Amino acid sequence: MNKMWEFITDCPDFRENISFTSVDETHLIDEWGGGEFRPSFRHVGNFVRGRLPPDVSLSGLSATLIPGAATRTVCKSLGFQSGSFHLYRRSNERENLQILLHTLTHTLGGDSFPDLLQYLASKRKTIIYCATIELCWRVYIFLLRLLPPGPRRLTRIRLYHAMCWPDENEKTVELMRNDPMCQIIVSTVAFGQGFNVPSIFDSIQLGVAKTVSQTLQQGGRAGRDPATIGRMIILVQAAALKSAQKYLARHNSDSRKPAKNSKNLTTMNNEKALMLTATICLNVLLNKMFGNSTPGSSLDCIARVRRLPCSNCLPRFVGSIEYPPSPLPSGTQRLRPFSLPKPKTPVPQRHRPKNTKLTRKMRTTADVDLRKFRLQVQKAEREYD
Repeated sequence: MNKMWEFITDCPDFRENISFTSVDETHLIDEWGGGEFRPSFRHVGNFVRGRLPPDVSLSGLSATLIPGAATRTVCKSLGFQSGSFHLYRRSNERENLQILLHTLTHTLGGDSFPDLLQYLASKRKTIIYCATIELCWRVYIFLLRLLPPGPRRLTRIRLYHAMCWPDENEKTVELMRNDPMCQIIVSTVAFGQGFNVPSIFDSIQLGVAKTVSQTLQQGGRAGRDPATIGRMIILVQAAALKSAQKYLARHNSDSRKPAKNSKNLTTMNNEKALMLTATICLNVLLNKMFGNSTPGSSLDCIARVRRLPCSNCLPRFVGSIEYPPSPLPSGTQRLRPFSLPKPKTPVPQRHRPKNTKLTRKMRTTADVDLRKFRLQVQKAEREYD
């Protein structure tokens, strides 16, 4: 336990005046605390119950807590015993958020991500989610190379992850909120919880998240202003779709035989597999999954006349949908489009003589110089701002 919290909860003035406490984002107790990422999260309930006076009321809040096992885990952690607490569920469907799930035309192991460009062409403020910091960097470099050289592109595209300095991450959020020239944040799940930035119109998930709850949390960063049209775009690897199909086939057959690709299937779960392989309306599927029981929740986008049909209902949609760009102040220079360079004529590779190859010493020297250059670029960027 953090020593500061130990000091606070031992303070007589604090204990005499506290009457209510709440645990926000309670789905993380199961999602993060259930594994090795944040195991301490599973002890949140023990901390609250053990450190605070027994007459202090406790509540838990979440927009993406799935009924069933996840809810039972959270209730057990928080000490909510059957018959001694009230459970209220409200719909988490967002009428102004379109759900689009498409298969990637490329893998995520390379340095080119052309599937992003059709969405970025709308020039809307966008957050792009990547599973790892390393993938963040490759996406970031790919997009930078599609823009003219200069410091302006360092404002238009920003990185946000745990390896960035805290003040850099804070600056990135501030730019996305207030600077019309900041269009894109490339981020990990670090930007996936609790952020309310109404200027973000689109959320693109490059690859499938670990859970459906995380998918909705990341997608929910878009369209926070109900008056805007938001998009939750999920770009899935073909391999993930195959894993989902195999998972469901194995689950439905109730086979006890170990699967050949069991390593791939360990990252799959029932809710995620159902979402990836769904042919029905995605809104209907998610409403059922999260226990949303509002009027029309069981109707597909066409039957319910949703103004933003999901990708599964879109082929039957009659009409057009416009995705307006993020507003720019009058007189502001327009954002230049991202465009892939024309393919170059391949040049035959020639065998290099051994004496022209980089030695280990040369590589070490280059590494030191490049690190110095990185610091110079960061300093120049701060001075420019």
